[in-house]
Amino acid sequence: MDSLLFHLVQKRPVTSLRAPYLADTTTTTSAASTSLQCPPGQCAATTSTLPTAGWAMYTSTQYGFSFRYPQGLEVSDGGPYTSQSGTQPDSLDDISVYASSSLLFNIQVFSPGIVQGDYGWPERPCGEWTFGPDSRPVSSEDTMFASEKTLYLVSRGFGDYSPASSFVTNDYYCVNYPENPIVITFKQMLTVQVQPILSTFEFSNPPASSASL
Repeated sequence: MDSLLFHLVQKRPVTSLRAPYLADTTTTTSAASTSLQCPPGQCAATTSTLPTAGWAMYTSTQYGFSFRYPQGLEVSDGGPYTSQSGTQPDSLDDISVYASSSLLFNIQVFSPGIVQGDYGWPERPCGEWTFGPDSRPVSSEDTMFASEKTLYLVSRGFGDYSPASSFVTNDYYCVNYPENPIVITFKQMLTVQVQPILSTFEFSNPPASSASL
C-alpha cells in the first residue's frame, strides 16, 4: 500500500529511538506559553499554556527541524523511502511518533521542488483524496505552520481493519519549508493529543553540509 495512509494503518518495524536517548532538553520553567499552530476552527483557543517541562526533544539536524513531546512516547526514524508505484514521490526521511505502540502522527521529508509556488502540492503526498470515498478533499486551506507557508488539508480514507463502509478522516499539514518540504499526517480524532506536540515544532537552517541533500 504505497501511500501516506499506509503509515496510519500499519506499525512499521523500524529502529526506535526512545526518549532517554534523544537530544533531551528540559525547560527551566514549569510551563511554556505556546501559540497552537492549528488552522482556524481546529483548536479551542489560539494560545494555551502547555506543561512542557521535562518533555524530550527530537531534533533533525540534517533537515532542520525539531519538536518536543511528552516522556513515554516513542519516536521512530524510518529513513528514506523509495516509491515502487511511481505516483508517490520518494521521501528523504520518515519519522513516526507512537503512544503505547499506536501511531500518533507521521512526518515525511521531501526534496525541494516538490511544491509549485507557495501552496501547489501534488495530491500525493498531500491529501490522497482520490484514495478515499469522496474523490476530493473534505476541506483545504492556505495557512501558516511554524512560520512557513502551509497547505492544510483534510481528506477521508478507509479505516484500518474495518469494512469498506467505514472511513477515517485524516489531517495533512503540507509545509513548504524551502530547504526540505515536509508533510505531517494524523487521524483527525487524535487532534487533542497531537496539537500540543505540533505547537512546539520549529524550523532552523540546516548545516551547510546538509543543505544540498
